[in-house]
Amino acid sequence: MNISSGRFKGLSLGFPQDRGFRPTQAKVRAAVFNILGPEIEDAVFLDLCCGTGSMGLEALSRGAASVVMVDTNTRFAQENVAKVQKQASEALPVRVVRTKMESFLSHPGPEKFSVVFFDPPWDLGGYEHVLKVLNDADILAANATVLFEHRRSVKLAAYGRLQIQKIYTYGDTYLTLFRRSAP
Repeated sequence: MNISSGRFKGLSLGFPQDRGFRPTQAKVRAAVFNILGPEIEDAVFLDLCCGTGSMGLEALSRGAASVVMVDTNTRFAQENVAKVQKQASEALPVRVVRTKMESFLSHPGPEKFSVVFFDPPWDLGGYEHVLKVLNDADILAANATVLFEHRRSVKLAAYGRLQIQKIYTYGDTYLTLFRRSAP
């Protein structure tokens, strides 16, 4: 698995070799950043259930201002951040938080996220809860973009100010794009 574009293009990232691990496919990762386009430049990016940290590091490589990665197991994310840090000539604006997403969302820190990517283990779910928290908590920037990666069988609906803009399909993988509407 490699960073596909930007400042750290081609850098190889580590990932678990067990069969239970489901990284975001390269074509889906590329699609996410094609969807976001120039919006990623200077974004404050939140990667919930970050796994290896590949989405957050891809965002950083493509010009995100800062990245926060959250997961209960951050071993590979921390190792991959260290790899990227070694290649960079300055400190990276990346924070890796080892905690349950519910705990993080209860106490996220000072950032207002302009882009949120959520890709939990598909058996974990939690999509509706995360939508509710993102809608109700004061952690999203105005006009924030929220992208959920999920399997086809998961049906999502708009929630509060988070309105579905588009659903993209890649085989059994769906990307649902939400935008935060103005109050």
